[in-house]
Amino acid sequence: MLENCFSKCHFLFLQYNIQSLYDACIASLLADITVESAAKNFYYAHIFNSTDVKEIAQFIRTHENEVKLTDGWKELTEERGDSLEKMLSEVLPKKKKKAKKAKRGKRN
Repeated sequence: MLENCFSKCHFLFLQYNIQSLYDACIASLLADITVESAAKNFYYAHIFNSTDVKEIAQFIRTHENEVKLTDGWKELTEERGDSLEKMLSEVLPKKKKKAKKAKRGKRN
C-alpha cells in the first residue's frame, strides 16, 4: 500500500509539480524512520531526489546490520538487485577503515 501511495504521489508531483504534495511525502518519510521502514523510506526519498535522503542513509549506516535483516530491505534487494546498496553508497559512502601500520622492532 505504501508503495502505491508513493508511486502516485511521485507521478502527481512530476506531472503537476505540486510542491506541497512533495513536501508532505518527504515529511512523512522522515517522520517514520525505523529499522523496519528505513530501506523503503530511503528508496522513496532517493526517487524523489530529496535533499533529506542523507538523513535516512545515516540512520541505515548506523543500524546497518539490523536494517539489512528486515523484510523491507530483503524485498527491495530482491526486486532491484544491488541497486539499493549502490544508491546508499552514492549518498553516504562507507568510511574506509585505516590499515594499521605494522610495528617494526629495532634492529641490533
